[in-house]
Amino acid sequence: MTDAIQEFVEPVRTVLKVIAKKLDDHAWRVEVYRTNRGWVAPISESGAAKLINAMPPAWAKEFTGSMKHPPLEMKRRKLDELMREHPHHPKLDRNIVETFSARGALRADAIRGPAKLYRIVDPSNEGAGMFWISEEAFKALKNRDEWRSKFAVKPDWNQNGWFVEYEVKAGETLHVWRGPAASQKIDGTSYYLEGGGEQIVFCPASRDKMINALPRVDRKTGAIITNHSGAADRRVEFTDVTGEVAPSKLRAQITDSHIKGPIETGWGTADFSAQEAKRILITVPTT
Repeated sequence: MTDAIQEFVEPVRTVLKVIAKKLDDHAWRVEVYRTNRGWVAPISESGAAKLINAMPPAWAKEFTGSMKHPPLEMKRRKLDELMREHPHHPKLDRNIVETFSARGALRADAIRGPAKLYRIVDPSNEGAGMFWISEEAFKALKNRDEWRSKFAVKPDWNQNGWFVEYEVKAGETLHVWRGPAASQKIDGTSYYLEGGGEQIVFCPASRDKMINALPRVDRKTGAIITNHSGAADRRVEFTDVTGEVAPSKLRAQITDSHIKGPIETGWGTADFSAQEAKRILITVPTT
């Protein structure tokens, strides 16, 4: 009898879990819209691909078999040797190395204060992330298109709209890696982001606090969905401007005392507004 009752109530539990997640996500979306005025939603990889295929923006370069700044490849032995030579620098792995261009020098550097570094973010990005640009490079940027192209930042990674400033204070030394950013292929399209702008990689001392949303649940079974590390996936579910589901983590608070912001860039908060996306998808056939 107990087994029969459990079998009967399990679908009810699943429905209640799904409803609870929807209500929780709605509350977080309201909060993020209130504190980040003008932001619409993250964009999914597939949604971005649809729009880029239909109407390629200025920052999307056509892929003709090679990219201007192919990713740097480094053998394990060379990587280990580089880390031994620079023990105070952030740990490098192949994933980080490949964000640098093979047509340029990845080099270790020590930035001595006073100095400032900058990072473009949206509400889903950590202010205390790894990838930064110099004050000179930041002030030279004219708009979002130039930033996305030079630093090869995919739309589904970062919708931009804000920046944070990292202050290296007088007497402080910041150990970093720097070099030209690698090109990035835009999945689902025949386009890529050029790269070539000098990126600076380091790890701020204190990570951001992220919103602790309810775990995502499988709508059929009610089981908690896990992320790549096996922990509960606590991303908030958005619907992007193309109607695709775009789960996203959300930043709650920047905790590193060296970081100021976020501050509006003045570039707008998205590559495609909901109205633009609708017009493009209706009037231009996608491939």
